[in-house]
Amino acid sequence: MSFTLRLILILVILLALEFYFIKKITGSLKFLSPDISKKKIKIPVTIGLIIFNLYPFFGIAFWIYARVTQNESITAPENWALDYFIIFPFWIIILTIVQSILFLLPLDLLKGLLYPLYKNYKLKIRKFETRYIIAVVVFFALYVPARVIYDFNSVSIRPVEYYKENLPEGGGGGKITVMADVQADRFTNGSRLENYISKVNET
Repeated sequence: MSFTLRLILILVILLALEFYFIKKITGSLKFLSPDISKKKIKIPVTIGLIIFNLYPFFGIAFWIYARVTQNESITAPENWALDYFIIFPFWIIILTIVQSILFLLPLDLLKGLLYPLYKNYKLKIRKFETRYIIAVVVFFALYVPARVIYDFNSVSIRPVEYYKENLPEGGGGGKITVMADVQADRFTNGSRLENYISKVNET
């Protein structure tokens, strides 16, 4: 599959995720608060869509520019504003959407399988469903950024003791340290590496 086709497929998936997620959220809000104005829902949804789609938009723009100029080495500039206002929000939002959908989609599938039963108790089920949707989204909207911060600052250490019989004299008692999944990028500065090394030396 060519890069262009992969890009189109990714964009289609992103649009499908956005559409499904927004439909579930707006539908739940309208059901819980029938008197809420469309404007109060439309404004935050529009802002969220703009923030979410900035990163894909700039990514496509850089890709098109690189193709037109035939310069494949062109990459997005590295600066804190791009990271904190475009890249990080995109990944936090997409993770929140995906995590939420993993809990929302099975409910829709179950409704489809049990549609005759759902039709008879639609109002009662709808009340539960809307509260469930809001609870899931709020949970992951808080959990995802908290987990990102935790994973960025934490170091996971797993000591493993290995025993082997008939080792030659003096061949035991050694230690081997393996440091894995260390991202070689501008976010892994000296202080972060020192944190890794200190944690390993403490074990």
